[in-house]
Amino acid sequence: MGADLYIEDKIGNNLGYFRDSYNDSNVFWKFEGSYWEMIEIATEEIYSEVNCEKAISYMEEKLANDEVFEKNISELLEVEKEYFKKEAKNLKKFVKKARAVLNGKIEGKIIFSV
Repeated sequence: MGADLYIEDKIGNNLGYFRDSYNDSNVFWKFEGSYWEMIEIATEEIYSEVNCEKAISYMEEKLANDEVFEKNISELLEVEKEYFKKEAKNLKKFVKKARAVLNGKIEGKIIFSV
């Protein structure tokens, strides 16, 4: 199980994808972010559509805290640190692209499956 984040164009072609498993390899947790909290903040009521602006803003806020990230990976093995740094870079790239969609610079839609 995990969080699957997608960006698709109008006809469903993949423009971006990021998967974060719900286990010790979860990179968003290293920023002390939570996909469940993000969805809770970004929905007005149960089973309602996610407000992508709120969701992406939450992610941007968490991902901006490199100090927390570095602290949370500081005691890991070097190979683990490299894994998390690579995944953090990929997640930040996805969120940047999602922001471009929200700002109308890229035509597409954002899908969260968490």
